[in-house]
Amino acid sequence: MNEKDLFLIIDKLDLLSKDYENLAKNIMKNDTQVMKVDLIALSVLNRAISINNAFKTLIKENNTFAALHLIRIQMDNLIKYNSILIAEDDNYIDYVLQGERINSFKDLNNERFTDTYLVAMLSRTFENISNLYKKYCGHIHFGKEHLERIKSISENKQAQFRIEIGNFENYSLEERKTFVTDFIIISRYLFQRIDGWVLAKGT
Repeated sequence: MNEKDLFLIIDKLDLLSKDYENLAKNIMKNDTQVMKVDLIALSVLNRAISINNAFKTLIKENNTFAALHLIRIQMDNLIKYNSILIAEDDNYIDYVLQGERINSFKDLNNERFTDTYLVAMLSRTFENISNLYKKYCGHIHFGKEHLERIKSISENKQAQFRIEIGNFENYSLEERKTFVTDFIIISRYLFQRIDGWVLAKGT
């Protein structure tokens, strides 16, 4: 694979964004029956389309460093939307619509809706989501990943490494391919969850 092939893959996000738009149209086609959960779904889809566009732009500009943060944000869309589907407390949707902190909410089983709990629940549907969550939390929270990215091989044999600031092109093509693939997987999971709701509502 070369960079041109990578860009062909990332361009598929345009098709996914179009799927999101069509999904939103399906939700709104009968505007007399728009439910509270629909408002949340529409907000998530709107955010997801924006994230798709931004991720594609950053990857094509070779700013993988910034693009990685968007993978975790797209995952937040998936985690938080799925929380609507698993909540057994009817008050939860109003809680979300009021802009309250989700991780402070406790359901009828006294489970706090922390990311850890919500990811565990989501992994019942998508088995690999726990590993993806841990992986990209490691990128978004400052830590070893960021410390290592300023280091490069030094031409000075007496130095262990050289420090580079402002170089965002030190990700390999294989790494970038993995990031793009993971992003598309998470984005497709999001489509599946919302599409499943739309289909269930229509039956």
